[in-house]
Amino acid sequence: MKKVLYIIIPLALIAIVVIKLKSNKEIVKDKVYQYDKEQAIHVQVDTIKSELIGAEFAYSGTFEPNKETKLSAEIQGKINDVLVDVGTFVTKGQSLIQLDNSLLKLQLQSAEVQVEGLEADVKRFTVLANADAVQGVQLEKAELGLKSAKVQRATLLEQINKTTIKAPFNGVVTAKLTEEEHLPHRVCHCFKLQIFQF
Repeated sequence: MKKVLYIIIPLALIAIVVIKLKSNKEIVKDKVYQYDKEQAIHVQVDTIKSELIGAEFAYSGTFEPNKETKLSAEIQGKINDVLVDVGTFVTKGQSLIQLDNSLLKLQLQSAEVQVEGLEADVKRFTVLANADAVQGVQLEKAELGLKSAKVQRATLLEQINKTTIKAPFNGVVTAKLTEEEHLPHRVCHCFKLQIFQF
C-alpha cells in the first residue's frame, strides 16, 4: 500500500501542477494582445499647415562671452577714424581705429633719407679706406651711423603700425569709449573697445 501511495501522490501533484500551468497560460493569453492580420488598423490623420504664431517671449538675463578683451592704443595720438561701431561683428586682424600718423610718416621719410645718405657714405669710405686715402675710423663712424639710422627707421615703422588698432580675434564690439586728456601743448584721445566672442 505504501508503494502505491508513493506513486499516486507524486502523480497527483504533477497533475495539479499541469492543470494550474494550463490555467495560467489561458489567463495570460487572454491578457496579451494578439495581432490579427485580417483586422483593419484604425489611424488618425491630420494635415500640416504653416501658421504664424503671434506669441512673443521676452526673457531678462545676462550672458558671458567665451573671450573678452579691452583694447587701447599703445601710443598716444589723435583718433583720425573709428572704423567700427557698437554691435559690429569684426574678424581677426580687421582694423578698428586709425590714429593720426602723419608726423610719424614724415619722420620715417627723414630717416630713410638718412639711411640712403649713410649707405652712400659707407660705400665711399670703403673704397677710400681700401686705397688708404682715409682713416678706418671714418668708415667705422659711417657704418655706426648707418646702423643707428636703420634702427630709427625700424622704430618709426613699428610706431606707425601701432597707430592702426586691429581686432585680436573674431567677435562683436560691445563698447566704445573715447576720452580727451589735456596735456601741455597736446590733446590726447584714448579709447577702449570690448570685443565679445560667442
